[in-house]
Amino acid sequence: MRERFGDRLEVLLRSANEIQEVIRLDPFRTRPSPSAVAYVTFVPAPVQPVPRLPIRSPRSDTEVFRVHRRDVFSWALPGDASRTGFPNAFIEKLFGQPATTRNWSTVIGVVTTVAVQR
Repeated sequence: MRERFGDRLEVLLRSANEIQEVIRLDPFRTRPSPSAVAYVTFVPAPVQPVPRLPIRSPRSDTEVFRVHRRDVFSWALPGDASRTGFPNAFIEKLFGQPATTRNWSTVIGVVTTVAVQR
């Protein structure tokens, strides 16, 4: 891909078992506000050291509240004009790693789809 696109491309993968483990953690049991959106961010290496949590972004539109190995759990919170933030850039900067972020409902949907197809 580097030859074709001329740039470094990060690819982050998780196995079905790893995703199921993330779901079993049930990190989003309580929602800080009705408009908060749940996200999980995948990074390539375990986050170490894990900082004291929770951590809010400078604009207060993202709150990282849990880290589990290579998975970072956050809430996107309503900011200006009631728009929620998107945590990916904040988490990349915070932990110094490339990242990919998915809405929690998307992760649940993928696991459900895979389970049905098996």
